[in-house]
Amino acid sequence: MPKEGRGEAPRRRRTGMCRNSLVANLEADGDSASRVPAAGDGSGHLRELQERLSDRAQAAALRHRADRKSFRNEITPGNFTFRMREFEQAELEYFVPDDGNDMNVYEAWVTARKRCYSTCARSGCASTSSRRRSGRTTPKAGTDVEYLFPWGWGELESIAHRGTYDLDAHMKLSGKDLAFFDEATKTRYTPILIESSAGMDRTTLTMLVDAYETETIEDAESGKSSTRTVLRFHPKIAPVQVGVFPLARNKPELVERARSIERALRPYARTTYDEGNVGQLYRRQDEIGTPFCAMVDYDTLADGTVTVRERDSMRQERVAADGLRAYLVDRL
Repeated sequence: MPKEGRGEAPRRRRTGMCRNSLVANLEADGDSASRVPAAGDGSGHLRELQERLSDRAQAAALRHRADRKSFRNEITPGNFTFRMREFEQAELEYFVPDDGNDMNVYEAWVTARKRCYSTCARSGCASTSSRRRSGRTTPKAGTDVEYLFPWGWGELESIAHRGTYDLDAHMKLSGKDLAFFDEATKTRYTPILIESSAGMDRTTLTMLVDAYETETIEDAESGKSSTRTVLRFHPKIAPVQVGVFPLARNKPELVERARSIERALRPYARTTYDEGNVGQLYRRQDEIGTPFCAMVDYDTLADGTVTVRERDSMRQERVAADGLRAYLVDRL
């Protein structure tokens, strides 16, 4: 209630914190949905640029990264998480000086992003640069980083040389000056935008599809064959990098030593401790893509070495427990 003498209280009104939209193939059949304003607001990086440009100690180059939930009214969602109406998106806005070196920066970024995907994906990724155009409303150059899925080529990331189009449009509509004055050259110019946009769900799906494999393993002693399911993740992206377990779970001295080794490795790798049948433990780690396993046995208590098994080749070797960290770090 308002205090006496201060007039009437304003009427109650609803505060709109989201943007409304329709989710459906056809607008007439649409269901109302709300999305956070950030998902539909592409000017956050422009506002940050304005703040940075006001500080004359800052250079013209500025990187703005954002990971956020995005929405797209897909007509035909499908292929698991590849094409969805709601997805996670990572964007990088890279503003560079207008000094004639912008195309070199663009090409260098395309090479770096393609190398990133190709390093982690065994099959590698391909890029196409067929969208090189000139004009105010289209990118000066564009590249799609793609991967060959079982259903065909699919886009993972789009990299565009936007020129000054976005800043010019923002300045026109907002009335804010985003031009940069270079004290060194005494020139004034609008920074050039190199934009990169990637689907995080698509990237995750790509690495799973690329790493998944089944193979037939034949036991040399018994002659029996079995099927091994394995995720051949690159060690850098494997959820678990090292699995440590004792030869026998009912031997306290082995369990204690295995737990001690696993704890010592935690600061240097993503580790896990497990117990059970050794053969089943190896297969369990294969299925989650663990590159290396270290088994503590009775020889460990005698000579201080452990058995290290490599996932892809299944080769085993004895490694000193004291040197296990260096051995794994070199390979991870």
